[in-house]
Amino acid sequence: MKNWYQNSTFWGLFITLGGVVLLIQNLFDIPVGGVFWGIAFMVGGAAFLRRAFEDDRQWWPFIPGMALLGMAGSSFASVILPNSEFIQAALTLGGISGGFILVYLRERTNWWAVIPGGVLFTIMTLSIIEATAPYLPTEPLFLLGIGMTFLVLAWLPGHRLSWAYIPAIALMTISALVGFLTEPNSNLIWAIILIVTGVVLLIRSFWKS
Repeated sequence: MKNWYQNSTFWGLFITLGGVVLLIQNLFDIPVGGVFWGIAFMVGGAAFLRRAFEDDRQWWPFIPGMALLGMAGSSFASVILPNSEFIQAALTLGGISGGFILVYLRERTNWWAVIPGGVLFTIMTLSIIEATAPYLPTEPLFLLGIGMTFLVLAWLPGHRLSWAYIPAIALMTISALVGFLTEPNSNLIWAIILIVTGVVLLIRSFWKS
């Protein structure tokens, strides 16, 4: 017996139902399309995830599966909260990010999946911050998020990824500098940094002599 996601009768009925729903939306101006697409994306995502969990050797279905679930949440949010574009974007990005994280958790040799997962999680977080706290500078936060992604990569157990410390430290340092430059009291902050750096160099010089 075929699985439900391999049954042509199921998909025929589902597609026909989708056409009927879209027809009703166009004829009677009833916003039910978002609900239908939410269900469609959820069914598709469940099909991919089921394949991933049925075969331990398969990790790639996690990516489209979680992406479709994120899109399903976005479609439902568009109906429930029509003026919440940032929530819809966050759900989609969060779903894709979760897919890459599951790829790593399934097979720990797929350490590369942490990078796109962390980048997408950072972008998701920034989309929420831009909508809820627009006064916060996003440029340093973006660099900080990417830097922390590489820092997590360097800390992964069972891997020797010490090279990840280089982009992590570089990006986090640049993030701190950009954050200082965008602060209203940046001159005071830079004065303190210069004084502390100069004092440290003087102490080191006297200590050597």
